[in-house]
Amino acid sequence: MVTPFIIRIRGFEPRTYSGKKTINKKKVRDELLNELRASGILYKYSDGSKEQVSLRIKFFLFKDLKQSKRYEKDIDNLLKIVLDSISIYINQADNIRGVGLIRNDLDVWKVQAEKELVYDARDEGFELEIKKYRRAPK
Repeated sequence: MVTPFIIRIRGFEPRTYSGKKTINKKKVRDELLNELRASGILYKYSDGSKEQVSLRIKFFLFKDLKQSKRYEKDIDNLLKIVLDSISIYINQADNIRGVGLIRNDLDVWKVQAEKELVYDARDEGFELEIKKYRRAPK
């Protein structure tokens, strides 16, 4: 069962889905686990049940004029890393665990995502809200 919460990661460069995808997923997973522990947010690995969730995520990208790759990132590539990292497995074939907040990204029914430029590397990171998906009444 998904308990709604918001988690904020700062001082961390958001990763993208690139040639180092497993390494990047592990870095995001580890940042999430550290923040969950530090903030005292209680969570458990998904019990494997199919639960529809809604995500709101905001990526804070550091506008370093010397490194345009630091802020010129495709939102779909940013999302893929986070979605895989919050799942039970980052890579099930290699038995690499994720955070386990959701079973996998099949359970995500709604995503609201945005990017915002920041001008201090300490503000770089992302904010993630996970809650149970509820369809709007007709």
